[in-house]
Amino acid sequence: MALRDYEFAQLARHTGKISISIKCLTRPINCQPSLCSGLCCRLHNPSLTSHYHTEELYRLPSDLRNLLNEDNSVRVDDKGNCLLIPHCLANPSIIPTECRLFPLGFNKSGRLIYKKWIMVSKCPAFNTGQPAYISMKQCLIDVFGEEIYGKIVKEVEAAPKLL
Repeated sequence: MALRDYEFAQLARHTGKISISIKCLTRPINCQPSLCSGLCCRLHNPSLTSHYHTEELYRLPSDLRNLLNEDNSVRVDDKGNCLLIPHCLANPSIIPTECRLFPLGFNKSGRLIYKKWIMVSKCPAFNTGQPAYISMKQCLIDVFGEEIYGKIVKEVEAAPKLL
């Protein structure tokens, strides 16, 4: 079974190493789910449901765990909409790692990339604001820790500027 974003994030945190796409982290994005009501969540492909890793279930209140399937994937309605959207918008601390990182995610080889270009291109925040590594700073620190975030910043800032 392929590693999920949570496992890749934990591996990076544990080893102190991360492979990143400079291009994705320098792209401007100004993600504010409260303004778009979770557009990326609503455009989410139902076959790619969000998932809580066992170690991050503590963030989800027990009264909301009925919204998870047996494998800890988030249940969706008959239209494929994530049932947690209103709860996540009201309480961002319950958002699973793979959703918190969105539009960033890991490819199969563990490289941090833009995950869903089609959805990102429909996002009103895409190509606006600061580069992702700056605008998503707190998320990246929460997921990877200060040390990895510092390495990301150094790597991005040392890279040749992309046109």
